[in-house]
Amino acid sequence: MKAHKRKKKASILEQYRYNIILSVIGGLTIVAVSISICALVLTLLDVSIKVISILSNICIGIGSYSAGYFSAVKGQRSGILSGSICGILIFLTIIFFGIIFNIHGNIISKISKLVICVVCGQIGGIKSANTHNA
Repeated sequence: MKAHKRKKKASILEQYRYNIILSVIGGLTIVAVSISICALVLTLLDVSIKVISILSNICIGIGSYSAGYFSAVKGQRSGILSGSICGILIFLTIIFFGIIFNIHGNIISKISKLVICVVCGQIGGIKSANTHNA
């Protein structure tokens, strides 16, 4: 007789890869829409560069939060892990487009964007995983 083989437990990335990819695309869409709305408002106002940087970080945080939230909706577990995966993927996408468009920034700005993406993604994942539809 053959021994029963155990199935390997799939990691969260294998289980929810399409869900995470769609969440990241949705989060990037929300980032683009919110940056467009901020750009529309900023055309009417005269503000300093610091305010523009703060608004861009807020828009990135909103997009990462929504990506983390939607990534953990289906599974209702591992909100921190799926949220941080979404945050890291959004950060890497932003850095990739920054390289393509030759946008140079200092290392502190990039580290702050990484922290904002990961933390907001984790908060969205936690919020989604702890929301119960009773």
